[in-house]
Amino acid sequence: EGEWDQKIELDECYKLFFNQLKSEKKKILGYIGGHAMSNALDLLIDAMALIKDQSIVAVLVGKGSEKERLKKIVIEKKIINVFFIDPIAKNMIPALLNEMDVLYLGGRNSPLYRFGTSQTKLFDYFQAAKPIIQTISPPNNYVEDSKSGITIENNSPQSVALGIEKLMSYSRKERMEMGLRGKRYCNT
Repeated sequence: EGEWDQKIELDECYKLFFNQLKSEKKKILGYIGGHAMSNALDLLIDAMALIKDQSIVAVLVGKGSEKERLKKIVIEKKIINVFFIDPIAKNMIPALLNEMDVLYLGGRNSPLYRFGTSQTKLFDYFQAAKPIIQTISPPNNYVEDSKSGITIENNSPQSVALGIEKLMSYSRKERMEMGLRGKRYCNT
């Protein structure tokens, strides 16, 4: 039985954190996974610094070689709409993703990916039925094929910020329909 078949709730401290954000009417862009160069989290942080809509926040969950450097950038640049959370148990990921509105799948376009990518978090994202913004454009572009999100071809902070703002501007119903397309695509 996988984590998507179990109904494990988030720890109380995480519930309180997300309840606080929601009480402030925040729209949550989420990322789960490794904090490594390959996941283009610096691009996400630079994009979040450009976002004018104060209701949009990013929550990055995980660990990795880049995490401390990324946290330092957020502090130095006084970026107040980015939060970091330590890794959580795999069986809590469904409950965690349920708290988020849009999910970020980062990467940098590279000749290395000309035959495709294998980003396992994409399938967790699909199961969560949330729209996805991705910054990598592989030949096997499941996000575009499923119409479950948007792909940012140009890896500039400005383009990523515009993509985030676009997805967050959709109604809750539109975002839900977009996310459900990804879930159906993954389960067929």
